[in-house]
Formats: sequence, structure tokens, C-alpha cells
Amino acid sequence: PQERLQYHAEMERADYSGPDGKSFSVWEEEDRYVMELNPCGSCGRMRRDELSGTGPALGKTSRAHPWSWQKASVPYYCTHNCIWWEIMSIEDIGYPAKIYDWSEDPEKACRVFFYKDPLKIPEEYFTRVGLKKDPSKYKRYAQKR
Repeated sequence: PQERLQYHAEMERADYSGPDGKSFSVWEEEDRYVMELNPCGSCGRMRRDELSGTGPALGKTSRAHPWSWQKASVPYYCTHNCIWWEIMSIEDIGYPAKIYDWSEDPEKACRVFFYKDPLKIPEEYFTRVGLKKDPSKYKRYAQKR
């Protein structure tokens, strides 16, 4: 999990996250690492540009979908995080590689969770993307135990 966090921190640096395009916060909690992007360098920045009138209107979901965290009005670009890091990751290794706490409010920071132990990932992070938690499918985790 710590290596995964470091890898994704490098991705966010390359994505120009943060208010100055090069900073964000990371902290450790008992069961996970948290990365706060305010804003993230891609969709978060585009959402704020749209809000201020300095950027184009973004295409958004008209209703809730599993690939939009069961939320409506999610910009299509943001959904790539749900699809790639949550749904496809669950299908590939059995659990999400990272979990997005996406806010409807573009002025709020996005938070990304990296759980230290996949067994401690709450069920809600599986069901919100239309899947079920099934530890018997935790491929990489099982290999390291």
C-alpha cells in the first residue's frame, strides 16, 4: 500500500494537482493512507474552471450509474477514476487499488484512500460500483500472505 501511495503521488505531481499545480496533502490513518487533492490536476481543476466561467461546460452523467459512484451529474472525465481504479481493479485483483471520495461540490477537495489491508475495505466501496466484496478473489493479496 505504501508503494502504491508513492506511485500515485508521482502521478498527481505529473498531473499538476494542488492550488499551485505542484502540491497536495498526504497523511496516514490507522487503516489507510489518505491523499487530498485540492484540486486534483485534471477533473477537479476543470470543474473549478467551469464554475468560474474560465473553462468550458463539462459533459456530465444525467443519472446515477455504478461507474459514477451511484451519483448523477458526475463529469464524464471524472468517471475514469471510478472505472479504472475501482471497478476494473476489483475485477482484476478483487479490491479497489485506490478509492475516491468524490464530492458533488467542485470547491471541495477530492480525497483518495489507499487501504493498508484490503480485508478492511468497507463493503460500501464495492456496492457503490455495483460489485460485491469477495476476499476469495483478492489475487495479489493472497500471493503475499
